[in-house]
Amino acid sequence: MKAIAPHSAPHPDTAAEVASGVTRRLLHAESSAEVREVLLDAVHALGGRTVPARLADDTALPVDLALGDGEPVLPVAEPDSVARMHLQRYLPPMVADARHAHDTLARTERLAREAAVDSLTRLGNRSTFVRRLARLAAADIVIAIDLDDFKATNDTFGHAAGDAVLRAFGACLHEHLRAGDLAARIGGDEFALVLDDAGIDGARGLLDRLRAAWGQQRPHPVGFSAGVAAARPSGPETHRAADDALYAAKAAGRACTRLAADPDERVRRPESGVDGR
Repeated sequence: MKAIAPHSAPHPDTAAEVASGVTRRLLHAESSAEVREVLLDAVHALGGRTVPARLADDTALPVDLALGDGEPVLPVAEPDSVARMHLQRYLPPMVADARHAHDTLARTERLAREAAVDSLTRLGNRSTFVRRLARLAAADIVIAIDLDDFKATNDTFGHAAGDAVLRAFGACLHEHLRAGDLAARIGGDEFALVLDDAGIDGARGLLDRLRAAWGQQRPHPVGFSAGVAAARPSGPETHRAADDALYAAKAAGRACTRLAADPDERVRRPESGVDGR
């Protein structure tokens, strides 16, 4: 569809083509954000323009093109102009169709997010972590983390207290990770991090900051042990190396960090887990 500059209203036949094109694009939209983009494009193609609702004047039409996501955006065209006539004629059915498509896609997106999130901590879950492992880059770092003496806290104070610890630790992780990093709860009191292009020094710095913050925020005296591994040829191999280093940290007295050994010098796992693992 050829783009038409704002205020340059198309011929009526072209306006009808714009409307038909919107219908086709909505049928093939893959996200709720794309649906909103279709509406904005249509307004401009019909000769109008768009403004945030807070900046609108009496030339704006009372139609939220953001479809309720974020700040409202309104279409604008001069009164008695051909562009306004086109917007008044074609925009209402477009918005109705767009809202249906938007709500359907938004629901699907929400379900997909929920399927990828641990319900207690709101971090990623094991499935999310496994998918991220499949996309490791050479400079990525994987960290395996296990809370120390967590079982004792559960046994002494009850599961509600244990859940509070897990939620607080999840919030602490979320607070200290960058946008491209991943934190996931992969089971019980086990967590895993994937640090994007961080390097070993970056991982050490993060864990130092995390320990200091957790010492101030934790609702019960629960520490954590960590194992760090640079990316190996495969994601599962990298996680295994980080997990081996975590066992070494547990064996060294807990509340510490160990780096993964070279591939031919891996830590021997104990026959039974350390600290209930």
